[in-house]
Amino acid sequence: MASRPLDSFMRTSEALAQLESHARRLGRAQEVFLQVTPEMLASACHVANLKAGKLILRAKNGAVAAKLKQLEPTLRDELCFRGLEVTEIEIKVQVRNFTNERDLTHIKRPPVRHIGPSGRSALANLANSLPEYSPLACALHNLIARSN
Repeated sequence: MASRPLDSFMRTSEALAQLESHARRLGRAQEVFLQVTPEMLASACHVANLKAGKLILRAKNGAVAAKLKQLEPTLRDELCFRGLEVTEIEIKVQVRNFTNERDLTHIKRPPVRHIGPSGRSALANLANSLPEYSPLACALHNLIARSN
């Protein structure tokens, strides 16, 4: 089978042509956005969508989103000046997905603590001395069960 350029496939249907056109608009919007946004902010956010004059930005965290919100009028004016039809800017915070164990290395996990036989025995005696359905007795029985 002969290989064909991707562009030839994109022109085969109306839906793919619209998708290509939208992708080009988003690429252009991202390019212009990078030009008009301070470098430190631009590295922490990106254009998510541009539809009907509404530009949607994704920020890496709340601090970046807050700063973008402060700059929103200036950004909108600059984007319009550079040829993008932007009437509104919506800023969303991108929730981070932990995709593998390496991403979790910065999170401290609680240390695993073991309760020895004498400690379990003392907790059992205490739990048995309490009223049968008291919250403390139930919690102690659960703790003893998990410590085995």
